[in-house]
Amino acid sequence: MISTNASAGTSPPARKDARTSNPTILFLLMGVLTLHFVDRQIVAILLPDISADLGLSDTEAGVLTGIGFALLYSILGIPIARLADRSNRVRIIAAAAAIWSGMTAVSGLANGFATMLLARMGVAIGEAGGIPPLHSLVTDLYTEEKRGRAFAIVQLGGPVGILLAFFVFGSLAEAVGWRRLFIFTGAFGVAFAVIFWRFTPEPRARGEAGTAPVPAQAPLGRTIRMLLGVSAYRHLVAGTSIAGFGLYALVTWMPSFLGRVFELPREQIGLILGASFGLGGALGVLVFGALADRFRRRFRSAHASVPALMLAVAAPFAVAAFLAPSLSLTLAFLVPPIVLASGWQAPSIAAVQRVAPPHARAVAASVLMLCLNLIGLGFGPLAVGMLSDALEPMAGSQSLRYGMLCIGPAFAWSALHFFVAARRLAD
Repeated sequence: MISTNASAGTSPPARKDARTSNPTILFLLMGVLTLHFVDRQIVAILLPDISADLGLSDTEAGVLTGIGFALLYSILGIPIARLADRSNRVRIIAAAAAIWSGMTAVSGLANGFATMLLARMGVAIGEAGGIPPLHSLVTDLYTEEKRGRAFAIVQLGGPVGILLAFFVFGSLAEAVGWRRLFIFTGAFGVAFAVIFWRFTPEPRARGEAGTAPVPAQAPLGRTIRMLLGVSAYRHLVAGTSIAGFGLYALVTWMPSFLGRVFELPREQIGLILGASFGLGGALGVLVFGALADRFRRRFRSAHASVPALMLAVAAPFAVAAFLAPSLSLTLAFLVPPIVLASGWQAPSIAAVQRVAPPHARAVAASVLMLCLNLIGLGFGPLAVGMLSDALEPMAGSQSLRYGMLCIGPAFAWSALHFFVAARRLAD
């Protein structure tokens, strides 16, 4: 049985050197996540150019950035995670990064919706193998009391990747063109994958004294049923997935929203969103990851209750932002959702790893990513795109504004699941 007490996800006490591991490993892992988000979010800032060049509707753009990408990404994560729970995780992460980067380069050669969709599905196949082994690796390197901050450092790759995608590529797009940016980004990613493979050790391969042997694994179906039998895990997965629905919709459509509703040039959009999602997101990840660890010393449920409070506060601001009549008010109301909706991820990942036994950590992470990406990444951008197309005959250029109003309720719904998970963890 999977226990929800602290011992369930605690590393073996004899692994003293793993607990004080070189922080360089964390920064290499952060680099992987940065690359992951750059390859994903480069589509958002370049979407107006891609749509114009390839003749895409908002619904087709939502498919490219949402379900068309998320379906393979989500499904393939589970068998790859199963392999990672028994194999060399560093090699799996490096190979995954090389594959998704190579397919990012191929995206620059697309000549229509179908070929771009196939290229993005190739990116999804690569990215499916990267994140669950990464979560498992961090969990082996740090004790439960330090995992919130460790995951926060790794999760900084998200805001940094968004900052680079929006700020750098937003500035370069006019001069270089979206196709060359895809090719350059992919080539850089392949080079980084080689560096990561060369310089990152696999803790499981060190043979430290006191390392617990890996138990024989139950069948995959039984392992997943065992995980889903834990109420706290189910609500953590639900809360993360629904919050992801709002966050991915926000990140994907904000460049188009600012350009279409407020008629801002792309370079200005890149500067605004790079600063907002990059700097604001980094602040949220670092501050709330540390706060969750601090509160965890007194409250067993902190890794779930902190995300619950953050998302509950973010929800009304997300609604107000898209009803605001001016650009300045829109940006002001967006600051709390961006900061708060970025900071819930590290504590929630730490909470998931807490309830999973050591031999099922990557599978626990992969089921989480399956639901997060199918519901969040898959349907968040798609739902906004479909709503925008449906409302366009009545609302004209404002249709995207009303389509994005679904983001606030998603954050509120997510907060309810995190509150329930916190109660279960406190028992």
